[in-house]
Amino acid sequence: MVDAFYHRRNPEVYFSRRLSQADYVVMVQNQSKHNTSYALAKIKEQFKGFAIAKNLTGLQVEQAIYRAFEGLPAFVDQTVSAQRSAII
Repeated sequence: MVDAFYHRRNPEVYFSRRLSQADYVVMVQNQSKHNTSYALAKIKEQFKGFAIAKNLTGLQVEQAIYRAFEGLPAFVDQTVSAQRSAII
């Protein structure tokens, strides 16, 4: 776990170093800065999987971990998912 608010001048280098041993990364969107999002988007290729959880609820994080492991899109709009499941 890396604090998304700690980095100083160059967040890309900071996160690249701190996450160098990570295979999969899940970023919690409402717990990070915009600079964190931009930096992780630039270095996401160094990970086997990357996904975004909108908030820190168990379900959101669990779904993001699943997406990261399966190589699915990093972010899924939950309103679209809810609409799809209501149709099916």
